[in-house]
Amino acid sequence: MRISNGIFCGIRLKDEGMIVARVDYNIYRYQLEEQFPENLQMNKSFHPWNVWINVLLDQFGFSFQTSDNPFFVPYLSPRFKDDNPMNLSVGNSNLKMGKNYIWGCDVDLKEVLRLKLEYKIVTNPILQSRRYFATNTLLPEFGNYKALAGAVLVTPVNAKNYNYFNMSVHSNSKKGVVLLRGFLDYIFENPQTDLMGEIVRSYTHRANVSLSLISNFSSTFRLDIADRVMYSHTKINAGETQKNSWIGNHLVCNANLQIRYRMMINTSYSNSCNYNSQTKKQIISKR
Repeated sequence: MRISNGIFCGIRLKDEGMIVARVDYNIYRYQLEEQFPENLQMNKSFHPWNVWINVLLDQFGFSFQTSDNPFFVPYLSPRFKDDNPMNLSVGNSNLKMGKNYIWGCDVDLKEVLRLKLEYKIVTNPILQSRRYFATNTLLPEFGNYKALAGAVLVTPVNAKNYNYFNMSVHSNSKKGVVLLRGFLDYIFENPQTDLMGEIVRSYTHRANVSLSLISNFSSTFRLDIADRVMYSHTKINAGETQKNSWIGNHLVCNANLQIRYRMMINTSYSNSCNYNSQTKKQIISKR
C-alpha cells in the first residue's frame, strides 16, 4: 500500500525568473507472509520525503532535489533459502533506506550552446554481497547447514556512499540548408562493487560524443549523417587492480527521396565497431 501527499509552490520573479518547489511525503507499507517451512510474517513501513527546488533566472537554471529509496521487504527476510544448493540466499534485517541528494545547473547561451551539470550523492545503496565456499563449510548461524564446495551465498547489504557527476553539452549550428548538431556527455561515479566476495570501490568514467549533419537540400531530398563515439573506463581497487576499457563507434547514413505519385525511396547505411581491453596488475605493498 502507498499513501502519497504533496505540496507544490511556484513564485515568479522579476526579469522572467521563477522559483518552483515541491515537497512529497509518502508512506509505503509492505507485508510479507511465508508459510513454508514455517510461518513467517513481516510488516515494514517506509516514510520517504522528496524535495525538489528549481530556480530559473533568464538563461540560467539551478535545482536541488532529495529522494528516498525504499526497498522491497523480502530483502529483510531472515529466511535462509536453499532451493538450489549451489545458489543460497538470505535477507538482511539491518538494511537502511537510501537517500539521494542531487544538485543541478544548466546554462542556455543564445539557443546555440547548452551546458548542464549534475552532482549526486547516493547514500546507503544496496549491494548484493556474495560469499563463495571453496570447500564444504558448516554455517552455525543457519543451524550448522553444510554449504557445498562451489556454492554461493547472496545477501543484500548497504554499501558505502558514492558520488555521481554528469556533464552534458548540446550545440546547434545552422547554415543554409545544413544543420549541424553536437552532443557531449561525460559521467563519473565511484560505487562499491562485489568482486569475488570482496566489497571494493570502483571508479568509472563514461563519455559519449555525437555529431550529426542534417541536410534538407530540397522539399524532396534529405540526407542525415550521424556518428557517435562511446568510451568507458572502469578501475577497481582490490587485492589486484583491475582496469576495463571499452570504446565503440556507430555511424549511420540515411537518405530520403520523395518523388511523384506519393512514392518515396529511402536508403540507409550503418556501421558499428567495438573494442574491449582488460588489464590486471598485482599490488605490491611497500615497506
